[in-house]
Amino acid sequence: MYDFDEREAIIEATVERLLTTARIERPPIDPVRIARAIRINVLDRDLPQRRGQSYVYRGMRFVDIGRTARAERRNFTLAHEIMELELPLAGSDKQLKHEIAMRGAAALLCPARFFRQACTAAPFDLFRLKAAFSTASHEVIALRSLDFAEAIMSVFDNGRLVNRQTSYPFGLQSVTRQERDVVRRAMHSGEVCADTWDGASATAYPVFENDFKRVILRTSLDPVCL
Repeated sequence: MYDFDEREAIIEATVERLLTTARIERPPIDPVRIARAIRINVLDRDLPQRRGQSYVYRGMRFVDIGRTARAERRNFTLAHEIMELELPLAGSDKQLKHEIAMRGAAALLCPARFFRQACTAAPFDLFRLKAAFSTASHEVIALRSLDFAEAIMSVFDNGRLVNRQTSYPFGLQSVTRQERDVVRRAMHSGEVCADTWDGASATAYPVFENDFKRVILRTSLDPVCL
């Protein structure tokens, strides 16, 4: 199996090939359009224990999607299954295939061709990126941005940390008191909140849906303090 850098290059090359085949020239990226362009049949199914599945039957390729999935989850699941079918994953174990396809799905919904410039050309704004790459979730967009800029991304669901990743070249640090304070203010106000302290800055983006309150926190560090 290829190493990490080679794997990433293969993912990006596969995304470029799919965009070209589907004649997609700007975001947002519609994975259904890509599936049609490469002759994958997409079917709504009752899948009580999984979000989606891909398979080949009588020489034709199929992707089943759980019929109750919300739009963003459906898009990501379809992108994931497309990448499982399109990436050269022969010989990989099941878990590794899943992890590579997860990376591939994010790259497909936020292609480097468009996304690199969008997330680095201006001050980072998660909601502005979401408006452009509307078929991807806020979390997918936030984590994908780490491929192009140094930052720490933290995802809080109803106040509980559920994901924290960094693109800085050092070990991931625990959430600081200042970061938690910014998240708390965003949770209470429902508005974007930001703060700066001791060579660090953080912006909290509230993503609320009914009673579910998700806050995505982007933390950046002053290079002088690294």
